[in-house]
Amino acid sequence: MQNALRTHDRAALARLHAAHPDAQFLPGDTPPEKPPWTAQRSVEVVVGTKPVGSVAVDVVLDNGTLRRLADAAGLMTLNEVAVAERTGRVVAASGVVAGRVSLGKGSLPRTLDSGGVRYRAVASEIAPGTRLAVLEPTGAVDATATEIRNRILLIGFIVLAAVMIMAYALAPALGRARFAQHQRAIAERVLAHVADGVLLLDNQGVVRFWNSAAERITGLTAKRVLGMRADATIPGWRVAERQIPVGDAAELDRNATATTVPLEVEGRELWLAASGVAFADGIVYSFRDISEDERLDQAKTDFVATVSHELRTPLASVYGAALTLQRHFDNLEEPQRERLLNLIAEEADRLSDIIDDILLASRLDSGRLQLESERFDARQVAHGVVEGARMRASEGIHVALSVPATLPQASGDGDKVRQVLSNLVENAVKYSPGGGRIEVRLEHDDDRIRFEVQDEGLGIPLDEQDRIFKKFYRLDPNLTLGIGGTGLGLYISRELVRRMGGEITVSSMPGRGSTFAFDLPVARAADRVAEPVGSA
Repeated sequence: MQNALRTHDRAALARLHAAHPDAQFLPGDTPPEKPPWTAQRSVEVVVGTKPVGSVAVDVVLDNGTLRRLADAAGLMTLNEVAVAERTGRVVAASGVVAGRVSLGKGSLPRTLDSGGVRYRAVASEIAPGTRLAVLEPTGAVDATATEIRNRILLIGFIVLAAVMIMAYALAPALGRARFAQHQRAIAERVLAHVADGVLLLDNQGVVRFWNSAAERITGLTAKRVLGMRADATIPGWRVAERQIPVGDAAELDRNATATTVPLEVEGRELWLAASGVAFADGIVYSFRDISEDERLDQAKTDFVATVSHELRTPLASVYGAALTLQRHFDNLEEPQRERLLNLIAEEADRLSDIIDDILLASRLDSGRLQLESERFDARQVAHGVVEGARMRASEGIHVALSVPATLPQASGDGDKVRQVLSNLVENAVKYSPGGGRIEVRLEHDDDRIRFEVQDEGLGIPLDEQDRIFKKFYRLDPNLTLGIGGTGLGLYISRELVRRMGGEITVSSMPGRGSTFAFDLPVARAADRVAEPVGSA
């Protein structure tokens, strides 16, 4: 090989390549070719001290390769899947993975959704733009972990209390202290691995134990809080402590249930479900983070208020117009009657849209919604949405459509795609109170058709972009900008797109507008009949 590279012997290099088809033998400084969907590594070949060429080895990232890797690593027996991902799309997998998989950057483990299934994933980049990951479904793990966590926590409390009682009852002064220290270390090892946060305060209110879950929930490290008074190092603890029910270690079966208390740690609001157990040496508190549940409850409260407001406005208009017609019909001129009747029709349509959104969200949650899986003309759908938006848009709003000259048909439910696209365009108009250009773009990339809606409006703060697709969530809940809505539009859009095999994303900067995008598969086969699609 060295002689062939040094003398540029093409025949010898061809024989080497025939014997090793996955390797490239490159004389001089010839760059290696990079086949698509491969991981490539190369090594320089030196004769004496002079480089004469290089050898590059390619590993094709296809389903067969990943299955072999998964089998060799024992992933299949653990119900884990090896996945190769590029630009958010699965290019190969050792098993079935539905939907898109966005692994992001870095190699730390993370939780993600794909096709309605939650996975725990760890990934690493093995080629430019291509990442190799291992996915493990979290559903069964979470259910089992919750049950085990509760059992371990209760056992931990009993062990901790029992250890202290035994230590003081069975040993003399010095022996009792040493025995207690040893047993305390055992109990701490048990409690250090439970999923709930655990805090041990001595009788002076000093933190003596702070497990890893407490660090993760609050963001406060053990180094920062251990040996310090809790009310001096845990923000809001002085108030929260008075609200947390504390039971007796000797009467665990009659302990008070956990209560919800708020903490604000470094500008971040936390809602904790906490309870305590008292014993001779202090109090053990356990807590878990329910901030998301509290935010959802608040969102539901806001939703009720919002829907009431959204329904009250058109109802008031309908009632006022109908009452005027009833009382003064004979005295009204024809144009006035026509105007009032048009108002009733428009507001009735608005009421119908609000009710339709609420019902559709309910059907999505229950899994009772059926979507068509058929070929449809994406160009025609986008054209109809844009024409409708142009007719309704206020002065100063310009709605444009950009479609490539050739565009294949897409696969999905054309009516639901129209609903999603209409919602995105209406949002763009709504959040562009100062006017501007709104562009609807369609693009064709391999086996996907991409839909984009870009505006020049208010934009979305970065910390809000992960939450705008949640049910009931609104950017302007107090109507400070005068922008109404039920908070269901983007939630419905995300769920519809997900059930058609796509994923909706947003890119935005406050004051510079937003771009919402989703993609659907290109139609490959003849139309199919409607099929039920379960909730994600």
